[in-house]
Amino acid sequence: MIAEYAKKRLSKAGFEVEYFAIVDGNSLKIVHDFNKHSYVVACVALWAEGVRLIDNMILKNVKKFD
Repeated sequence: MIAEYAKKRLSKAGFEVEYFAIVDGNSLKIVHDFNKHSYVVACVALWAEGVRLIDNMILKNVKKFD
């Protein structure tokens, strides 16, 4: 799973990972199949030298047109 891989890599780099998740950008539910969602976001919170960092990154945003 990508999230587990990311947590391990961040930990090896010296960060204390609080959470890392790949979620549906609308429902915030965990994404298990990237292809079944049109809006996917990676969410992370971690500690770096005593500072808590929080970030989100849009991985996929397919606009649906009628």
